[in-house]
Amino acid sequence: MIKHIVMWKLRKENSLENATKIKKDLESLKSKIKFIREIKVEISEHSGSDENGFDVILFSSFDNCSDLESYQINPEHVKVKNFIKTCAVKRAFIDYEEKSL
Repeated sequence: MIKHIVMWKLRKENSLENATKIKKDLESLKSKIKFIREIKVEISEHSGSDENGFDVILFSSFDNCSDLESYQINPEHVKVKNFIKTCAVKRAFIDYEEKSL
């Protein structure tokens, strides 16, 4: 299982409104892109003005790297990603393989 986690720091203008839209739009991808195994988005209540904090975090999982790559270029995902680019000032991510014990 491949885990894909992304965090965004949003511009202050309309940040709660934008964070809510990002959450809704990303979570709606589960019904549009068949190879998403799990997708969950959380909005921080405490990042505030801390320059090191993030406002939105995405947790998602895929069966394999190929599915993750296909997700990245899927037109539905690209639409959401393009919106996020208009309101994010910082992004961090990690992709890793979760191995069973």
